[in-house]
Amino acid sequence: MQYGVQTNRSKYHYMQVCSILDSGQATAGQEGIFCNNDELRKIFNATCSNMDCGQLTAPINGTVTMNSTKYEGIASFACDTGFYMSGSNTTSCNASGNWDTTTPSCFPIDCGDVQPPLNGYVSYTNSTFNETATFSCQIGFVMSGYNITTCDSSGKWNNRPPNCSMINCGDLHVPENGFMIMSRNTTILGTNATFSCAKGYILIGSASRSCLSNGAWSGFHPVCTEHNGKIVVQVKVKHFFMVFSFVKNMMISFNFIIIYVFI
Repeated sequence: MQYGVQTNRSKYHYMQVCSILDSGQATAGQEGIFCNNDELRKIFNATCSNMDCGQLTAPINGTVTMNSTKYEGIASFACDTGFYMSGSNTTSCNASGNWDTTTPSCFPIDCGDVQPPLNGYVSYTNSTFNETATFSCQIGFVMSGYNITTCDSSGKWNNRPPNCSMINCGDLHVPENGFMIMSRNTTILGTNATFSCAKGYILIGSASRSCLSNGAWSGFHPVCTEHNGKIVVQVKVKHFFMVFSFVKNMMISFNFIIIYVFI
């Protein structure tokens, strides 16, 4: 062929595709035309157009944007929130009419295992983006901190596991002129306290109290009041006791006092 341009087929399509407009309507690849050679295009009455690599499909759970599908056009890929990319995030349309790289994949972000708190539990279905894990404490322990955590887009759980501390109802005080016996040398859940008064005194309030699961003692703190030979009647009304006292055989005259019992 004239000008000897058939030696390398890849050159026939460099940058552009040519069609010969004379007999046979042959392509440049078949006839050996340099598309970037103005003289040859004139001699063979050829027209040229840019290579087109075609449209790209966005990855599942992702997007693709292209400035052009022609030669040297660039496409950019991105993954949806909560997904990470495996592969190249850009590709270019090359001289052969193909995109340089394949479409990447988008996989869900995984935050990994959640550790249960000491003396507690954790419950969750999976550890991918937007999934949640719920914490709880063993019986006898109370939680401080968040009871739920969520896998965020950074690949981390947004809250640390809480602390599970043993329930403790706090110290009780021995009533004045009285006694207190503890069931154990501690004030944790299940501990019981028994109260009594010295001779000549009568107990007003709860004779026994227990440490409950809400961290409070049951009943009311007792007091020991002097007996003085009087008959004492206790009437419990919500947060206080009404104590009626009167002397034997003197039913006409009596008095009463109200003793507030604070928890």
